[in-house]
Amino acid sequence: LIGGATTSRAHTAIKIAPNYSGTTVYVPDASRAVGVCTSLVSASLRDEFVGKTRQEYERVRRQHQGRRGQAPHHDLEAARRNALKTDWAAYRPPVPTRIGVSAFRDYDLAEIARMIDWAPFFQTWDLAGAYPAILDDPKVGETARQVFADGQAMLERIVAEKWLTANGVYGLFPANTVGDDVEIYTDESRQEVLTTFHFLRQQAVKPEDRDNYCLADFVAPKSSGVQDYLGCFAVTAGLGIDPLLEAFAAQHDDYNAILLKALADRLAEAFAEHLHQRVRREFWGYAAGRAMQCGRADRREISRHPPRARLPGVPGPHRESVAVRSVGCARECRHYDHRQLRDAAHGCRQRLLLRASAGALLRRGQDLSRSGRGLCAPARLGHGHRPALAGPGPGL
Repeated sequence: LIGGATTSRAHTAIKIAPNYSGTTVYVPDASRAVGVCTSLVSASLRDEFVGKTRQEYERVRRQHQGRRGQAPHHDLEAARRNALKTDWAAYRPPVPTRIGVSAFRDYDLAEIARMIDWAPFFQTWDLAGAYPAILDDPKVGETARQVFADGQAMLERIVAEKWLTANGVYGLFPANTVGDDVEIYTDESRQEVLTTFHFLRQQAVKPEDRDNYCLADFVAPKSSGVQDYLGCFAVTAGLGIDPLLEAFAAQHDDYNAILLKALADRLAEAFAEHLHQRVRREFWGYAAGRAMQCGRADRREISRHPPRARLPGVPGPHRESVAVRSVGCARECRHYDHRQLRDAAHGCRQRLLLRASAGALLRRGQDLSRSGRGLCAPARLGHGHRPALAGPGPGL
C-alpha cells in the first residue's frame, strides 16, 4: 500500500508497481486503507480488485508514455528572455510595518476556527461534494450532516477546553531578485545577504503572449533600485494532540481519533489562511483597505493571486527549508524542520505545515476570502454505531 504527501496514483503505477512482484495499491487517504485491505484479503473480492487495479495502472502507464517527449521546451536562456516583464519604475512596493521575525504562542483557537474551510473535512470520510451543498445532497447528505455535527461538537470542546495549542511564526524581510534567485537581506541597508532562495523557471514553449514564469519575477530586481520584500511563515495547530490520540486508542475509538486528526488539519490550514490575512492587512499592509466577506470568494473576479512558493516551484525542497530556518522562521518554532513541523501538527492530510518548503511569498494581491462558519451549538456525539467522545482523563 502506497500513500503519503509525496506519492500519487501515477507515481505508484509508473515507478513502483512494475518493480514489485506483489500487488501494489495507491491509497490516497489513510481512512481508505481498511476498505483496500478488506478487498485484498477477501477470497471473493481479491481477484477482481487486483485485476481492476492492474488494468487501471496499465492504462495510467500507457497515458504517461503517450505524453512523454511531446511538449517542446526552450533552453534556459531562451526561457529567461521570455520572462515576465514588469515596469518596476512605475511601482513602489508597500513597506512592512516591521522587518524580521515575529512569533505567536498559544493563538486563540476560536479566532482560527472561523476561517475553517470544511470541504476537505468531508473528503476525509470519502464524502464527495462542495460545502455546504453536501449537507443537503440526496445521496450522502444524511451522513455528511452527522459527521459535520460530530465535528462541530468536538471542535467546540477543542476550543473551550484547550485540547490543542496553535503556534505560528512569520518573517518579513528586505529582498531583491538577482537572475532567477531572490536574495534576502539582514536589514534595510541591503548590504549583507542573509540567505538566497533559488527558484525554477518554466521552460515549456508557450504562445507568444504567454510568459515563462519564475517566482523571482514577482520580486523587484536588484538592478532596478526598487526596494522590495519577501515573507514566509509556518504554523501548527496540533501541539498537545498526542495524549488525546493515545486516550482514544486505549478506548479502541478509531472514529474520534480520525475526527480529531481531521480537525487539527483543518485548524492548521485555517491558521495559515488567518495569518496570511493578517499579514496582508496589518503586518505588511498591502491589502489593508479590502473588506473580508463571509463565504467563498468568486475567483473569477480576482485579477491577481499572490504567488506562493510551493514544492514544484523550488529545486531541492529540503535545501529551501534550510533557507527558511536560516532567516529565523522555523527556528522560532522549536527548531523543527518542515517535516517535523508537519508531524507535530498531526494533520491527517498533507497540507501542513510549512506553507511550502520555501515559505509563502506574501505578495501584493487580492484579499481572498475563504469559506468558513462560526461554531454551531454543540451537538451530541455518538450517532448510531459510532462511539461517543470521552473527555480527557485526569492524567491528561
